[in-house]
Amino acid sequence: MQLQWIRETIERLRLEWRVPGTAVAIVHEGETILNEGFGLRDVAKGLPVTPETLFAVGSTTKAFVATALGILVDEGRLAWDTPVREYLPNFKLHDSFATERITPRDLLTHRSGLPRHEKMWYNSPASRAELVHHLRYLQPAYDFRTVWHYQNMMFVTAGYLVEAITGQTWEAFTRERILKPLGMKATNFSVDDSEKFHDTARPYLIRKGSETPEEIPFYNLDNCGPAGSINSNLNDFVTWLHMNLNEGKHANGMIVKPETLAEIHKPQMVIHDPAYKKITGEDFLTYALGWFVGTYRGHTIVRHSGGIDGFITQFGFLPAKRTGVVIFSNLNETSLPGVLMYTLLDHLLDLEPRDWNGRLRELNSEFEDGQEKAHEVSWAARVKDTRPSHPLADFVGVYEHPGYGLAQIEWADEAKTRLQVRLNNMPSPLTHYHYDVFELFNDLYEDNRYIKLNFFTALDGTIGGFTAQLELTPGIEAIRFVRKVGA
Repeated sequence: MQLQWIRETIERLRLEWRVPGTAVAIVHEGETILNEGFGLRDVAKGLPVTPETLFAVGSTTKAFVATALGILVDEGRLAWDTPVREYLPNFKLHDSFATERITPRDLLTHRSGLPRHEKMWYNSPASRAELVHHLRYLQPAYDFRTVWHYQNMMFVTAGYLVEAITGQTWEAFTRERILKPLGMKATNFSVDDSEKFHDTARPYLIRKGSETPEEIPFYNLDNCGPAGSINSNLNDFVTWLHMNLNEGKHANGMIVKPETLAEIHKPQMVIHDPAYKKITGEDFLTYALGWFVGTYRGHTIVRHSGGIDGFITQFGFLPAKRTGVVIFSNLNETSLPGVLMYTLLDHLLDLEPRDWNGRLRELNSEFEDGQEKAHEVSWAARVKDTRPSHPLADFVGVYEHPGYGLAQIEWADEAKTRLQVRLNNMPSPLTHYHYDVFELFNDLYEDNRYIKLNFFTALDGTIGGFTAQLELTPGIEAIRFVRKVGA
């Protein structure tokens, strides 16, 4: 195995993608052959990435949720196909049929019928119990169990289910039954803990029009932790990788039964994803229980990515080859981990190299060009030389949606010349579009950086609220926020 070539390739690609730091581990044929950091975890202080450096691992957290439920299945305390309502009697979705029939298996396979509705939970001050309660106010996009559509709140619900069954929080149960037995001592569930750790990567973002990574804040995701709040390092995640490659076993015993882990890794829902086929050339992609499962150049691959506020992770393994990779990075929405994963797998499998750099750059360029073109078309269609129906001061206030919570319209500057919206304590500037329509801009929202707020007038002539297309899935109505009286 050409480790020097691997190291040089990782560093070359890291620099090409302008990622401050990355950490890479490789397990090949059951043996760990690489476990190293590259670049900087903290640019301002010049601190290097090490195998101990903590990164936010985002949605690779979901596999831990599935494993926690699998442990309960092993103990006879939960069944994959028993309705959730038998464990959570007050659980309710907007769709009454889904409410009655949805099971733990459904929670973990993205087939609830709900679209993402990301901005109802992201950085929300609501408790986990409140977030689960708010699900009843979210409009579904599809019939129950008919379509795979990625949805984080179902995993929050799965974590809440662990608490209902065991009396322990999902975090406490996972720490006791998974992390401690595996010796994953550095892994935690909160950025608050990460910021106290001696070796933690800082999150970075390259803003539109810039070439230089800029440090951004950590956002606390404790309340929706099962969807993606775990922070870990290479040393711990290599152990987690070995457990998944070894049928649930580890040096001190067994985390989950082999047949249960096999069920967790087994395809459950077919995914139609043209982008995946364009990138990989593969037709076969499914979702298991907290994992994507597909084929890669003739091999079954089990994998998951994770992206959250300045961090991207790729975790993937080939069960038959007992080979896998872990890749952490500290740059928002970078494609580097995906490029590295496939480049390294090609090398490990002794396959003809592919231009993963070119493929991912082409896809990114198409996405960005399409987004900018759509924005240009939108602005060309606006009615020019209009003004709001009220002075800007009249728009300032607190607005509410039963599922999305509170949104504040406030001044963006001391001179009181411009407004901003603060949703879940995340401020975004507003630009007047036309009439009573304003446009939100936020760099973290790569999928919809530009969102329009359409204000409406109440019967008494005041600003009564606004609608915003916070969920872009076709058929979903704009989210309607109503002004709170006296707020």
